[in-house]
Amino acid sequence: MRKKQKTLFLYAFILVVGCSSKNNIKDLTKLSNDELCIYMGENNKDGPLSLKIIDEIKSRENISSERCYMLEHKAIEGNVDGVSIEPYATPEIMESVYDKNKGRYIIKNTGPTVGAKIKF
Repeated sequence: MRKKQKTLFLYAFILVVGCSSKNNIKDLTKLSNDELCIYMGENNKDGPLSLKIIDEIKSRENISSERCYMLEHKAIEGNVDGVSIEPYATPEIMESVYDKNKGRYIIKNTGPTVGAKIKF
């Protein structure tokens, strides 16, 4: 009788552990850069998964760290919708500007400027 109880307990333990383990690991290579960053924010409390995501992010050379950071933190907050990033660049411009000290117009280079407009 004692052996049956041990066997029954062992089967019950295996059943409970096997059914309760969650496997939320996606194939990280199939995710886009933005999806990967959002997935990192959604799973930031899962240490082993976070390390796998970080390794995947490091393996990609074309990920913008600023954009990834923003998307990750928006996912942590639970508000990824409504985020838009518009990069901009203006070329170098030669302008004719009046210089009061010299008493004449001078040519001044302005630009180039680059940046991003981030809307939440």
